[in-house]
Amino acid sequence: MTAIDSTVKKPAPITCRPCDAKEVFGVSRATIYRWAEAGHISIYKRAGMSFLDVSEVRNFILGLGG
Repeated sequence: MTAIDSTVKKPAPITCRPCDAKEVFGVSRATIYRWAEAGHISIYKRAGMSFLDVSEVRNFILGLGG
């Protein structure tokens, strides 16, 4: 690995799966589903898989939406 490689940051994801909520947001998958059930965030389905809009969930957590 070169010095340049170590300074390149990985871009933030646009979407993530509910099962990745702990890693991405620090909350459980169950919490994500409770927030969606309460209408605070949306869970999007594509090809039988569930996805979250990362900016939507972050805004809700920060009190900027929802």
